[in-house]
Amino acid sequence: MTKGCWVSRTQVRRYVENYPKLAAKLFKPLLAELGKRFSINAKFKAPSQFTLELHQDYAAIIWFDLDGSERFPVPLVWDTPRYPRLIFICPCCLQKRLYLYGVPNGWACRECLGLHYACQSEAPIDRLSRAIRKRRRVIWGNDAVQSLFEVSLPIKPKGSHYRTFERDFTKLVKVEDAYNVYFMKKLHSLGAGLGINYFE
Repeated sequence: MTKGCWVSRTQVRRYVENYPKLAAKLFKPLLAELGKRFSINAKFKAPSQFTLELHQDYAAIIWFDLDGSERFPVPLVWDTPRYPRLIFICPCCLQKRLYLYGVPNGWACRECLGLHYACQSEAPIDRLSRAIRKRRRVIWGNDAVQSLFEVSLPIKPKGSHYRTFERDFTKLVKVEDAYNVYFMKKLHSLGAGLGINYFE
């Protein structure tokens, strides 16, 4: 079950992982084969047959075949001349995008389709716990203590510069303190609701 879904609630938000994702960099090797017909292995209902055609204003235009004889254009442009990378122009909002998401009648960016990331539906305590695990992983690697009830000890790992360790550890302590304050507030409100005082 995706984050943001609960048993007794209907899902209102639509999440990006439920839609096919198309990356612009995948079309870079295909620019040498303009005019040929290609297809995307898509399990979802999204346009998958396309041709690449040259255009004077863009690097190329991807023409996706819709039902019948209709075609759906998606322009490709080079982002910067210094370090060129291929990006899409969203057909709906005409903004530069690295990724487009598929729907049955075409492709559009995340903002145009109103899609959200799963982490946007996380509770504050879940965000803090994810931040603690991430910062511990940065400092001590994957084998770091993942229990959120243990306090991190200031042991500098071998090979780490002292200033870098001190900076990362200070950030970790701030996040751990915020987590503990939030957890104690929740525990206090739960105890007040049950008539129990945990702090006596």
